[in-house]
Amino acid sequence: VAAFSVDVIAALVGVLLLLTVAVSLTRVRIQASPASALASGAAAFAWLRERLSREAAAVGAVAYVLAPYHLVEIHVKGDPPAVVAWAFLPLLLVAIGRAARGTRHGVAVLALASAGLVLAHSVTAFLFLPFAAAWAVAVSPAPSAKHACKRSSPKRPSPGSAASVTPSV
Repeated sequence: VAAFSVDVIAALVGVLLLLTVAVSLTRVRIQASPASALASGAAAFAWLRERLSREAAAVGAVAYVLAPYHLVEIHVKGDPPAVVAWAFLPLLLVAIGRAARGTRHGVAVLALASAGLVLAHSVTAFLFLPFAAAWAVAVSPAPSAKHACKRSSPKRPSPGSAASVTPSV
């Protein structure tokens, strides 16, 4: 399954961080809404595309953007930082998966996505943290036998070895 490249994800994180700063400085809801809706859809598509077909990921991304909660945040509550934070949620899940797989720049994108979420809307970050932690556990690879800790009994020296010879006085 093809997924978004790291460069596209990093560019999306950069745009969202700039949007977060712009929203927090200007508090203008009209400019933030379309940009964050597009970023939210792209991030949701990137996350869903790692596990689903292109068509299913597209349907899921559209459903994510058109979720009633997004519309309430934009048009009823008028909370632009929360709208921007919703774009960071699927991006954070993508970054967790990539960091767990050890892909190039995975940890850096995870750090940027986490920082962007916290800077955009700390309450959303706090509420999403348990789900992000559960996702990290779910996508983390199982430890290999090579790296697993083995509990073994102390080794006894084999007969005839230098350690088994007792000195005679």
